[in-house]
Amino acid sequence: MVAYFKTQITLALVATSIIFLGAEIISSYYGSGSQIAPLLRVIAFTFLLSAIRTTYTTMFSVRMRFFTQSLHTLIEELSKLVLVIVFLLQLEWGTLGLVCATVGSQLLALILLSPFFWSTVKPLVRVKSKPFSIFNLIKAHGKWSFFSGYLNDFSQNIRIWVIKIF
Repeated sequence: MVAYFKTQITLALVATSIIFLGAEIISSYYGSGSQIAPLLRVIAFTFLLSAIRTTYTTMFSVRMRFFTQSLHTLIEELSKLVLVIVFLLQLEWGTLGLVCATVGSQLLALILLSPFFWSTVKPLVRVKSKPFSIFNLIKAHGKWSFFSGYLNDFSQNIRIWVIKIF
């Protein structure tokens, strides 16, 4: 299980790095007046936050902490509402504010629930696991399960771009 989480985090770091560092290149594709680069830099962090969120929710689910799992969703959605109000209505940041509110709400929920996560993980630290190959993990869980969270985040975030374009 640790190997799965390490793989998730590693892939998320790679995706975050590629999007963050390649934001200017992608922005230049859309023209000189394009202001997509700042959006892409903020959106890049959703890949990393999604991997950490998957770790949290999987651990809460395995340890049957369903209240904590639902609390995570509640905190994330309430903080998103507050941050959207602040960034859009008070600061008038527009699309960048909406993206920042989304990423900020994910980060805030993870920070607030980190004590619950570590208290859930703590008893499992002493458990010895059998060594296994990462290839067996991919065969057992399917090669697409690694990317499902990232694709879900991307599909939710692409709506913002589509709305801005049309």
